[in-house]
Amino acid sequence: MRAAQCRGVHESRSGRWAATRHVIVVGGDDSILPRVVARIEALEQRWSRFVDTSEISELNRHPGRDVEVSVETRLLVQSRGRGVALTGGGLRSDGCSAT
Repeated sequence: MRAAQCRGVHESRSGRWAATRHVIVVGGDDSILPRVVARIEALEQRWSRFVDTSEISELNRHPGRDVEVSVETRLLVQSRGRGVALTGGGLRSDGCSAT
């Protein structure tokens, strides 16, 4: 039985480029899933290197310079830095292997 067939479970799937998004919300009313999907899409617009107007694209255009970004993007970049440090460089966001 698929998750969306269960009572109180709301499900959404979509894919773009090399990623697939699968969201399952358990409980709550029907308005929750569209809000979650909208939030994910807003973050994707902010973070995608494939979107010319994204904050990540702006950071990439100005390496080493201060760029005003949202709190969410600041947290993303800080978390990435911690991940790289914790994995000894094993976590890479540029598609390259650390080895």
